[in-house]
Amino acid sequence: MKIYLASSWKNAELVKGVKNLLEADGNEVDAFCDTSAGRFVFSFDQLPANLSEHNAITIFNFPPVNRAFQEDKKWLDWADATLLILPAGKSAHLEAGYAKGQGKHLVIYQEDFPNGEFDVMYGFADLITDDINEVIEYFGQQEDATRKSVIEWKKYDPTSREIESHTNHLVTNGHRTLIAQHASVPGTGKYSWMINNSLIDWVTHYAKINLPEQA
Repeated sequence: MKIYLASSWKNAELVKGVKNLLEADGNEVDAFCDTSAGRFVFSFDQLPANLSEHNAITIFNFPPVNRAFQEDKKWLDWADATLLILPAGKSAHLEAGYAKGQGKHLVIYQEDFPNGEFDVMYGFADLITDDINEVIEYFGQQEDATRKSVIEWKKYDPTSREIESHTNHLVTNGHRTLIAQHASVPGTGKYSWMINNSLIDWVTHYAKINLPEQA
């Protein structure tokens, strides 16, 4: 499984250690603080000297800041899952939220969760744990499930009329997977994927399924 590690620079050594453990279990892992894979690593010494004169808007006038954003987003999009290692700041939490919104697995890990500190929105996570072995086991289970998949995906051609209409199919873009139907779009003469009569335009692959009849 391809895993993106989101955390704080204060946890750099911990992040590198977790990366090594996950890779030892057969995963591919990106760590923002590790240059060994050739990724761009942002450092605060690349910021302008007059940093106190800039804000969240003007700071993006500096190329290293834009490059750092694009680099992290590239690896977030590459990954199948994100591991949020706490404690962490705003950036790591935004990365975790973005990943979950893209339909990726999200695991939250901290070596010790302090009593009295929590966030209700951590409910988005697929797993919250203080046991690194549970993290490794979870990702291993997801990888096994993927390998055992017998779904025969077909590349979606919007011009094809071979797709059976008004029949449930699995549709995906590689990050999210939903159930949709292929149907004509009124007044256009074209076909598209729909969920409850709402168009979706991100489908890259599809597979026919047979769902059991609902009681």
